[in-house]
Amino acid sequence: MNGVLGPHEGKELALMLNHKKNVALFNNDLGIPAEFFPYIEQGIFVVLEQANEIYVSTDDFALINFIVYRKGYEVQAEKLRHLLAEGATDFIPEIEREIGRILGYNEQDIEFYLVNLEQHLKRREEL
Repeated sequence: MNGVLGPHEGKELALMLNHKKNVALFNNDLGIPAEFFPYIEQGIFVVLEQANEIYVSTDDFALINFIVYRKGYEVQAEKLRHLLAEGATDFIPEIEREIGRILGYNEQDIEFYLVNLEQHLKRREEL
């Protein structure tokens, strides 16, 4: 299966400014890239913050998601917030697919991501 993992990584701002992506997702691990802040301050982009408790065997942790979206895409941002909460504790492929679609990934990249994620989760279970 051909596909790319993280094809928007480092490109979100350009994609959003060119109206090729309407919603981006960041978390407290790396935070929102600094280049987004002028656009957030100008009101071009809006930020939703969401905290999820993630339960992964002995590695439980709190994850704070930052959903950055273009004005006019509030419905997609809220749907993403709901999907992230719903899928926070389990791997549910259909939820992951919908998250990928909202974030602007093509179907081939979404499926590639799902295959890799499922393999990663299986390896972790074997440890």
